[in-house]
Amino acid sequence: MLLGAAGLLPRPVIVGGLLILGAAGLARLLILLLRHQACLMPEDRLFDKQPQGHRFNPVYMFLLGLMPFLALALLVTTVPPGVIWAEEGFGYDVLEYHLEVPKEYYHEGQITYLPHNIYSNFPMNAEMLYLLAMVVKDDAIKAAILAKYLNVLLGVLFVVTAWLVGREYDPAAGVVCALVAGSAPWVMFLCGLAYVENGMLFFGMLSVACLGLYADPRRSSDDGWRLVFLTGLFAGLSCGFKYTAVAMIAFPLFIVLCMLAIGRKRSQTGDVAEHEDPRVLVSLGQGRTRAILHPAVFLLGTLITFSPWLIKNTVMTGNPVFPLAYDSLGAREGVWTDGLADRWQRGHQVEAKDAPWKARLGRFKERILVDRRLGWWLIALSLPILFSSARSRLDLGLFVAFVLQAIVWLVFTHLFARFAVVMLIPLCVLGGRSVIAFPHRMYRGTFFVAVAAVVAFNTFSAGSIYADELVRKNSNIHGHVEWFYRDCDPDRTVAGYLRQRLGADDRVLMVGEARAFYMPKNVDYCVVFNRNPLAEAVAIAESEEDVIHWFNSKGYTHVLVFWNEMHRLRNTYGFWNEITPELFSELETVGLGVIKNFYAHPARPYATLYEVRAMLPSAETGDGV
Repeated sequence: MLLGAAGLLPRPVIVGGLLILGAAGLARLLILLLRHQACLMPEDRLFDKQPQGHRFNPVYMFLLGLMPFLALALLVTTVPPGVIWAEEGFGYDVLEYHLEVPKEYYHEGQITYLPHNIYSNFPMNAEMLYLLAMVVKDDAIKAAILAKYLNVLLGVLFVVTAWLVGREYDPAAGVVCALVAGSAPWVMFLCGLAYVENGMLFFGMLSVACLGLYADPRRSSDDGWRLVFLTGLFAGLSCGFKYTAVAMIAFPLFIVLCMLAIGRKRSQTGDVAEHEDPRVLVSLGQGRTRAILHPAVFLLGTLITFSPWLIKNTVMTGNPVFPLAYDSLGAREGVWTDGLADRWQRGHQVEAKDAPWKARLGRFKERILVDRRLGWWLIALSLPILFSSARSRLDLGLFVAFVLQAIVWLVFTHLFARFAVVMLIPLCVLGGRSVIAFPHRMYRGTFFVAVAAVVAFNTFSAGSIYADELVRKNSNIHGHVEWFYRDCDPDRTVAGYLRQRLGADDRVLMVGEARAFYMPKNVDYCVVFNRNPLAEAVAIAESEEDVIHWFNSKGYTHVLVFWNEMHRLRNTYGFWNEITPELFSELETVGLGVIKNFYAHPARPYATLYEVRAMLPSAETGDGV
């Protein structure tokens, strides 16, 4: 992000930096391995809880249950962006901004303000990885699959981190954490899209890992500052993937940390537990101070890693969290309008039918409790530890975090099922901890049978989700993204036609459609929530000739209009009243010529490509010749 902001995105710079960082990481890894083998620092071997002489625990064999999910994740990753998952509009957001914005940065050679794509103002930690892939591959579209593999890697790291968090308590707990995290069909689902949730989950789980070490009574209290700071750094990185992480990861973890800090103060000022070293206990005053300062250190760490995106937005728009908080923080003049802010608010609020509490709870049941990608069984697996004598303050804190996430989902989101994926973080840790809730061998065996049943059900569900998607994909759904592919039949696909028939000096204005990823770089577009220069030009034009003159003045040689998308947006989010099918019918009489209609069905075209005829500026326009 910093290199892009400075305009330092040449391929040799990026590849050289990767080689340097890779060499440094490899050197550090070798040092850690040598230290571990020589047992030079046994107190730092935080994840080595196995007795000496036991190099392998048979319980790890259960991790083989993750292989079907890894296979499915890799399978959906190989599918070009925008082909699968009808629920997500076949990756609409991927082609509109998750990959499109990095593509524009790649072609520009730097990170700049994009006045036509409001989503470029979102935090973009994942998109920076996708930009990295484009620079390394030296081709934005060819890098799409590599970008998806980086997203898969983040999902794998999430599962591995869950395993390490549980392994701190018991090898079996680590295995269950990994099984619960990795078998959740949501992770496989997200691997099929170049989205941001996998990275958000990974860094959120790293925050929980640090909280677990912070809550461990066996650790010296002097480690508290470092662990709290790391917790905040990882939480801030999680927020850098998606704004919702602020409310559904950073905020709940802050509350959990406050609970742990208060509990830490009490344990340090009360009686000394048998397993605690009296030398690490502090005075009452010190305990109170740390109970206040530790949360502050967490907030500082979060701000440090989240601030690059806040600074970028402040510089480019005047609002650190633009387009959020527009009513209170506003934006720089010319960036946005009150009308567009209202359109954004309408487009991202709960539907009227879902606004009552009864309807909201019904959506919670439909999209979380009985959704086979998450499900009530995951919540059920997390409950035993809460009723056990082995329950810790961290367990209670994670359950509180889950409740807070559920409240935020119900009250402050527009009830998308995907927004609930963050609940995997506390639930998989609680599920792993539940395996050690009771010491009886019969209980542990029964619990593993339940986990095996959940994994088997998730395997069936994940396979069914993919199989169902193949049926939908082959059903010729109206507006399918395959029409955009650059390498498909140019007589049927828009992108293929533009690449083969238009020259390097041609410039195209795309109207209605914003999924521009497969389009050539000389195609301009505008997201429906941004200011639209064409709509503003039409609003002040005195005649159709003035609009043609505007096309000429901006250098547009062609106009590409997507009729179906224009109609869909007008009936959902809203569309500019100045841009209508009638407008283009009138423009055909003065300067637009139809080059080609693109059909999905014989009845009517879904898009039309016009040629803009050059016109001399009239005297009335005041432009001169």
